[in-house]
Amino acid sequence: GSTSTYSSYDDRGVFNGCASLSNVVFGAGLKTLNGHAFANCTHLTRVVLPDNVETVANNCFISCTGLREVSFGAGIKSVGDYAFQVCTALTNVTFAANSTPQLAFGGYAFNGCSALETVTLPESLTAIGEYAFAGCSKLKRLRLPDSLTTLSLGAFGKCTSLGEVVLGDGVTSLGGSTSTYSSYDDRGVFNGC
Repeated sequence: GSTSTYSSYDDRGVFNGCASLSNVVFGAGLKTLNGHAFANCTHLTRVVLPDNVETVANNCFISCTGLREVSFGAGIKSVGDYAFQVCTALTNVTFAANSTPQLAFGGYAFNGCSALETVTLPESLTAIGEYAFAGCSKLKRLRLPDSLTTLSLGAFGKCTSLGEVVLGDGVTSLGGSTSTYSSYDDRGVFNGC
């Protein structure tokens, strides 16, 4: 690795802002996609993460406004804060059926993905961070797996098309957080649905 000095926080990703990038094939040795790695890659339309990828770090695909589909492999353990925030064309997110590691979504992970209609959550999911799916206004149905124990503040707030939610047997905490967010109106897990 090398040390570099950057003038802007948003400039840190290796492919950040590559507006022409439309396809990425990930190698078998890759375990972590670091922060801002593909941020603002506006022509990237589909991401298929192989089983060896364990971590999608904070802001990794933020503002990839052309991204329509994301498929996670079986090894995923962490989807970081803001990882896919404001991917406004994203309609479908899937996870491998045989996912085994415990998985957690960070805060705002899919926040503002206003076209998101389908999310198939894996049985390995244990926590959904603050506002993780807030503003996913086309999401209609949600089945939360039995492995999920924690749904944080505003996790599905303003999902205005959400007509059905099935809570798994493992949910022990709704809306708990250490957040200092000041707007009481936005604190409910399903506020504004």
